[in-house]
Amino acid sequence: MSQNHLNTTIERGDIKFNKLEELISRNNVGYINEYGNTALITACIYDKSYIALELIKTGKSKPEHINNDGNNALFFAFKHRMKDLS
Repeated sequence: MSQNHLNTTIERGDIKFNKLEELISRNNVGYINEYGNTALITACIYDKSYIALELIKTGKSKPEHINNDGNNALFFAFKHRMKDLS
């Protein structure tokens, strides 16, 4: 599986909750795509709090990472009013 498969799958919204753990375990959670987004930032951009919480649980999601536009996951969590994360 390619390293950005997790980001792409989150973007498309193809993740079923029962397959999320397997998808996370098979991919590099800390991978940074061409926009500077980690899977955690991508989950927050697409307002997927259940995915973001699972990524955080891994301890590898890099919540402090800042993307190419100068934003981090917390910025998008606040923007989308993701109360579970902000």
